[in-house]
Amino acid sequence: MTPLAAATDLHLSDAAGRDLGRVAVGRREDGLFVGDFTPGPDYPAVEPVFRFFAEVVGQQSFSFLDQAEAAVARLGVTVRPAGGGRAVPAADVQIYPDGGFSCRVPVTPAGANGTASPAADQTLLPGG
Repeated sequence: MTPLAAATDLHLSDAAGRDLGRVAVGRREDGLFVGDFTPGPDYPAVEPVFRFFAEVVGQQSFSFLDQAEAAVARLGVTVRPAGGGRAVPAADVQIYPDGGFSCRVPVTPAGANGTASPAADQTLLPGG
């Protein structure tokens, strides 16, 4: 059992159940996770979607940004702690050719300690 907010490694899947890869989390803040992506066995099936997004951003072809973001969103990417746990929908998923990664997960309202935390901050049960 690992809280998503404390996870150092994340597993990425999509709505089709494909194993997209793993992320070594380098930074997290207010529901934003940033790290280094390692492709999984099924990543080649979706890599063109992320390559298109990276090209749009890199070439500043912002007239295509909505199209690129929608294509990524249609994948239905989820994240969970690599050691097991419940998958949580990820938004604003970005995977770059150099292995750079970022995504957002829903943030709960401020808790007892007054700080916001990822909605998946509760302990996630394996297979849950």
